[in-house]
Amino acid sequence: MVRVTVRAFFALFFLVCVVSVGAQSIRGGAVLGGNASYDISDELDEILDEFNDISGLSAGRTTNFGFSVGPIIMIDFTPGFGLQIPLTTTQRTTGYEVTDDGSSDRITFEFTTLAVDFSVLAKPIFPISPDFSFHVLAGPQLSFIIGDLEGKFTERIGGVSQSDTVLVEPDNSVIFGVSAGAGFGYETGIGILAFDFMYYRSLQSAFDIADDFVQSFGVSANFTAPF
Repeated sequence: MVRVTVRAFFALFFLVCVVSVGAQSIRGGAVLGGNASYDISDELDEILDEFNDISGLSAGRTTNFGFSVGPIIMIDFTPGFGLQIPLTTTQRTTGYEVTDDGSSDRITFEFTTLAVDFSVLAKPIFPISPDFSFHVLAGPQLSFIIGDLEGKFTERIGGVSQSDTVLVEPDNSVIFGVSAGAGFGYETGIGILAFDFMYYRSLQSAFDIADDFVQSFGVSANFTAPF
């Protein structure tokens, strides 16, 4: 699976190089953003429901926040269509929490992943005014996990908090997913300042024995100028 995914990466990279030959303009810059992530797993949902029924406690997933930062390239083929290609270092954290409705005691477990994300996003652009535009984004994404996943277990019982951290090696270090969203762009005179609102979903799990996938919502700002 890793070999297939890596081949897909090089195929995407080669395709970008080929199509950029016919570009009207190419711009480069930087992107900075944040994300809110959580797991999707039918198998885990069944386990959590069964645990809640047996224990009388409340267990469920939590939404956690992360960041992304890195370079970005815009390839404009026409005034109304281009490609947006970010290459970001991204942190995503997913988690679960067990609580007792009758007290403040709780147990949480969080998994944090640091990865290099490579996306090739189709970008239709719709002008609103000479300097302001609306755009839509959609395309594939490859995430190359850096090192191990960090698991953090925290127990808060009777007002006393204890935590422990473990490192877990993923079975799959290259994850294929999809991204889609929309945003606005503003022509500043020296470049374009844009704000994007994105949805991401992984189509592979980091672990072979689990069917859990990551889903996240993000907001980012980028600035690009012609080379």
